[in-house]
Amino acid sequence: MVLFVILVALILNPFKVGDGLRNIIGNFFNPVTSYGASLGSSISTTFQNIGRLTSVEAQRRALQSEVASLKTSIATTDKMAEENQRLRKALNLIPKHKYSLVGADIIGYDLQSVGEWVLINRGRKDGIEVGMNTILDKDILVGHVSEVFDKSARVQLITSKKSILGALEPSSMTKFIVTGDHGLGMIATEIPRDLDLEIGTTLLSIKSERSPNIQDLGIGTIKEVTPTQDNLTQQAALEPLFTPSKLRQVYVITATLLQ
Repeated sequence: MVLFVILVALILNPFKVGDGLRNIIGNFFNPVTSYGASLGSSISTTFQNIGRLTSVEAQRRALQSEVASLKTSIATTDKMAEENQRLRKALNLIPKHKYSLVGADIIGYDLQSVGEWVLINRGRKDGIEVGMNTILDKDILVGHVSEVFDKSARVQLITSKKSILGALEPSSMTKFIVTGDHGLGMIATEIPRDLDLEIGTTLLSIKSERSPNIQDLGIGTIKEVTPTQDNLTQQAALEPLFTPSKLRQVYVITATLLQ
């Protein structure tokens, strides 16, 4: 009963007993409580800001991914448009009346020098043989097959340092020797010193014992003429009629048709 009376007295506190003690305790803990509330508010604000930053970063990454996807789609569309245009052009320009041809796609390049050789997706099983010449469009000489595999072949370009062929200057009917310039272009040599060559003139190929079917194909245009060191002849720097790095398809001449 005594304990019950004391408990009721503490709860009802009719004589304000303990108010002073409660005030002392409250005054002691008020700063702590205030600091805790302020700290809790700061932590809550920090986490809210972190949440917002995380959301913004996620949105940024999503936008970057969408932009990358759009760029890929655009590139794919451009490639398809370029391929369609190339095929339409090829259908109009293939010289079916003059040559028997096999179309081939470029599937590889010389990694050390793009203008040395290319790899095509036609080979021995398609009737390709070493020595066959390759052209671009209907009248541009690209090179000749230098190595054949079952399903592919290597084409040595006329810009290769190993390339040697005969050329003709059409206005004067003068014949030159043309060699590849390390994949960069070509050099025409043995040009008579008194021959006046016009910049921009296109030289034509002439047939040889090894390549009898390359008569009158375009080789390159004259971009510079300089005298040789002994000053007895001239030489001309030629720019090819194709860009090696942009080759996508060539045609292999398998036979010359009777006219």
